[in-house]
Amino acid sequence: MCWCTSSDSLRQQLREHNCVLRETERSANTTADLAVDSGQCLLGLGRTTEARARIAEGIALLPRARDKTRGIFLTYQARGCLEAGDIEQALAVTGESLDLATRIGAPRCVTLVRELAPAFEPYRRVDGVPEFLERLRAS
Repeated sequence: MCWCTSSDSLRQQLREHNCVLRETERSANTTADLAVDSGQCLLGLGRTTEARARIAEGIALLPRARDKTRGIFLTYQARGCLEAGDIEQALAVTGESLDLATRIGAPRCVTLVRELAPAFEPYRRVDGVPEFLERLRAS
């Protein structure tokens, strides 16, 4: 058996495998984006329960390499929680988004979090909301 032929064959298999992996990754990214986009549309239609599920699905599909996108998608999820009246969950998701954005240096995400602040104002009596709004003012 010639090792050159075997190595060439293995290299070809590796190239094919890497090609399949790249295509699978692109497909997962597209699926994540489509899920969140459809969730955004559902939010616009007032179908918050379905919207929240689709956005959560999209977030779950994102690879760590797309953390900036994850931070932005989390703000969309927070908006859905706010529209559904789930203030505690909105606060948790918004805080997660802000933490992520601060850690990775994602100014657009921080801006989106700040844009959510007025929606929290009517809920100042909910545990954690005043502290969160103060954190936003300080950042």
